[in-house]
Amino acid sequence: MEDGKSDINAKKAFKQILIRRGYEQVQITSKPSDIIAFKNKEKFYFEIKVANEMKKGGGFGAATLTEWRQALETPNNYYFVIAWHQGDNENYEFREYSPKEFLTCSTVPPAKIYFKINRNGIPKVKRQKAIEATEDIIKKLIQTDDDLRQGSF
Repeated sequence: MEDGKSDINAKKAFKQILIRRGYEQVQITSKPSDIIAFKNKEKFYFEIKVANEMKKGGGFGAATLTEWRQALETPNNYYFVIAWHQGDNENYEFREYSPKEFLTCSTVPPAKIYFKINRNGIPKVKRQKAIEATEDIIKKLIQTDDDLRQGSF
């Protein structure tokens, strides 16, 4: 069973589904989506999100701006795929959503500013994907959030 942090088994299972559907060059990748595949020489993107229906009302998760950027650039060829985990085994029920459909169940939470520090107060090495936080960047995020909430964008 997956530990909740890894979705590799769901990716492998969905890859096999795509192959059976006639997709070619099906590859598990890391960005801009989990799987890239071709059909009729056209490139498609599939972002896999594993959900366990542990509480009444369904599962939840997050999609990154990197994923959304690609989804909005290629809306007819990008799919968010929810892999509903079935019990304690590696069986999944897959449901695919276009970016337009996925927007209907998506919200934007307040932005977070991450930190890394050790017990001596010396910062750890920053992640290469992350943007270094500065006062100016945080102020810009606050202003963007304010603008979005007020509808002035």
